[in-house]
Amino acid sequence: MNGRPSPVPGWFIAIVVMMLLPLLTWPRLVGDMLESNAATDGNSTMLFIFPIYALLSAWLAYRCYASRREVSWILLGVLMIAYVAMFFLMPTPLGTPIGAYE
Repeated sequence: MNGRPSPVPGWFIAIVVMMLLPLLTWPRLVGDMLESNAATDGNSTMLFIFPIYALLSAWLAYRCYASRREVSWILLGVLMIAYVAMFFLMPTPLGTPIGAYE
């Protein structure tokens, strides 16, 4: 060992990029939320902050892979859980969030 961390492998970079692909639907989610008049509740704040969180998580996972691989995987796992949570918070075409019970 020469003390330098090993470079990030290509397969991990591909995983990080795949974790960012759902952000391509973000403009449509914003449009759907604004059309359904659901932008007045707390979900809109989460919707507008989420891309910043996702990009930051992916970047940090990439940066720390060489020295702390476990932290990188934890960051990507939490990002996946956040994607699932955002799926339940966003409005459906009917205008109600999927997880809303009446």
